[in-house]
Amino acid sequence: MSYLNELGPQYLALSTFDLRQVWTTCFDKNRSTLKEKSLRVTEHIPNEEFDVIGDREKLNYVLNELLAAAVEFSDTGGTIVVEFSRGREKETTVKISNKSASIPTDVLGRIFERSINTAAVPTAQSTDGGAISLYRVYDIVGIHGGRVFVNSSTAQGAKFLFTLPAVSLGGEETSDEQAVNSGSRRR
Repeated sequence: MSYLNELGPQYLALSTFDLRQVWTTCFDKNRSTLKEKSLRVTEHIPNEEFDVIGDREKLNYVLNELLAAAVEFSDTGGTIVVEFSRGREKETTVKISNKSASIPTDVLGRIFERSINTAAVPTAQSTDGGAISLYRVYDIVGIHGGRVFVNSSTAQGAKFLFTLPAVSLGGEETSDEQAVNSGSRRR
């Protein structure tokens, strides 16, 4: 059975939860790695719920992998910025970025390819190169109805961003997309 088949809806343990809780678990798990590299984490996370419907374990994997990639491209003593926000289309957006080394353009273009298990890239700390592979992140975010992006430039460092459909608990659906998907169109 391929990994993509494992991601199918029948293999997702869906629940509704606040994505900030998953971030807290991820941050706690990676505290020692961040400390080893003397990295500071700055959070821009509003004091509001970021509810999503998804598989908590798989989304924890996504956050861990994106944080690991941001750490990989961070200089010792640098800063990683984590931001949660609401997008234009009522989606939850999570961005993890650094202001350190950029990802080479040729690697950036292949970072989500399934045929490449890892893409060797030079890191800020070594000349032997590291490895970054985000094809599983791409699959997991996609199966949750979201999108994932990686941007990188010499002046700005690397930005790892993903979106997920937001859930509005306790309110009526107001989006045309939600209304059409639920089987009835509301105005």
